[in-house]
Amino acid sequence: MTTEERLENLERELARAKRRNRWLVAGVGLVVVGLILTWTFTKNTPTAQPQEVAKAAQPAQIIRATAFVLVDDKGRERGKLEMGTEGPGLYIYNENGKTGALLSVHKDRPALFLLDENGKPRAGLDPTLGLSLIGENGKGSATLHPVFGLRLHDENGKGSARLTASVLEMSDDNGKTHATLSASKGGSMLDLGDANGKARATLSVYKNGPGLQLVDENGKPRVTLATDKDGTSLGLIDDKGNPRIGLTTLKDGPVLSIIDENGKTRATVGVTKTTSPDGRTTTYPESSFLLFGTDGKVIWQAR
Repeated sequence: MTTEERLENLERELARAKRRNRWLVAGVGLVVVGLILTWTFTKNTPTAQPQEVAKAAQPAQIIRATAFVLVDDKGRERGKLEMGTEGPGLYIYNENGKTGALLSVHKDRPALFLLDENGKPRAGLDPTLGLSLIGENGKGSATLHPVFGLRLHDENGKGSARLTASVLEMSDDNGKTHATLSASKGGSMLDLGDANGKARATLSVYKNGPGLQLVDENGKPRVTLATDKDGTSLGLIDDKGNPRIGLTTLKDGPVLSIIDENGKTRATVGVTKTTSPDGRTTTYPESSFLLFGTDGKVIWQAR
């Protein structure tokens, strides 16, 4: 390559380099202008303080209103939370617009009610009345109370059964108690009552053993049956409460005793023990028949 050719090539390279430099200068100028505009905009725009940013990001803390209404896609009310004249209440409505559930605070007394499709209460929970289940006719069918226990009612709303932690009670339509089953620390007892609600028969089981007692209409025991570790006894009692006939089976054998109105034994059939004035004890066998005087002495005997 000649010198002239080299000079021409050099001139062409210089020309291309100048063009590149002009584009570079133009690009740098645009960048500088952009930086200047950004700095100017930033300088003239107020910067939000951190507290203001946090405050703007926070949701509203309190919403004040006297009622909130919940509607479905057809615009029908399905729920409402409102402040009434007696206190706040939460209402849940069914598709027919009738109340299906109600949670309210009447003054200082909260209550929960569940209602059927006709808007009639079917269940209620109240701290004073307890839990109540209500029939279709509006009569209570069952109540559960922390003090009075569980009560079951008939179709007329009258008590027919009551259950507590230690007592089961059954009553008639007039509220008269006919049966009571109770338990205590000492034992258990079953009472059966008459049409007037008076206990007439009592079956009990206590530490010493089981027992049965029959009572007259005046509440006085007339028949007793009991058994314990020593034996079994049957007693017949007069209207004054005095034992008159006793049948017992002890370790020595059975005995039938007839007692007068003063409580003195006047006749025995079976094993009988007597004590003489000098302290001697005589035991008569099962085949014995003894008659006693008013002083307690044997006046006749047969073996």
